[in-house]
Amino acid sequence: MEPGDVQGNSLFLEEAELLLEQGRYDSARRLAEENLARLPSDIEGRIVLCRALLGMDDLDAAEQWIHEIDRWIRFTARIYLEAGNSFARKGRLDDAGRFYRKFLHLDPDASEAEEIAARISDAGDLNLMGENDSDSPHVRIEEIDRQFWTVTLADLYARQGHPDMSRRVLEDILKRDPAHEEARMRLESLPREDAGISAGSERKLAEELARWLKNINRLKSHGS
Repeated sequence: MEPGDVQGNSLFLEEAELLLEQGRYDSARRLAEENLARLPSDIEGRIVLCRALLGMDDLDAAEQWIHEIDRWIRFTARIYLEAGNSFARKGRLDDAGRFYRKFLHLDPDASEAEEIAARISDAGDLNLMGENDSDSPHVRIEEIDRQFWTVTLADLYARQGHPDMSRRVLEDILKRDPAHEEARMRLESLPREDAGISAGSERKLAEELARWLKNINRLKSHGS
């Protein structure tokens, strides 16, 4: 692509969007075809052409372009999978989960999708509810490397009725990254004191922490 092509494609998109909004689908189709004659691999030109064909109710022709665009989307989605793996290996689990969710959204039928989905809860956090091992060792916060003190860990403590420990994690995050807005909002929403915690709740927390660490090890080893 020549340097001037970037600016030219921006103008193309502006004109194409206007034509599509006005319902001038045939004109948008011709514009897209001219763009693709100049840039045959341009994905934006393909998308505009497909939208124009759909607007013209030329569904058979549009479907062919949809398949082309779908292949491009699946290829592009790999960057989110690789980003998730890279951030996970560095212990940045919140970022890893964010990229994994984008990957699953774009390519839910990928061969890796089932494995990745198993790591992510319905709420969108990294999966903290792995195997229910009755023999899981008790784990204290001091035993967790500080690189794993994330918003996800803070949420685990908060859900189990330990706002003081959740606060400790969030304050540590903000000390390392004062601009971490999510951690700041979570900290402000915490109650001031721990609720009364039974021995059973303490064990449940310890077992969940053990599963959390196990998932961390899985994430760190994935892709290595």
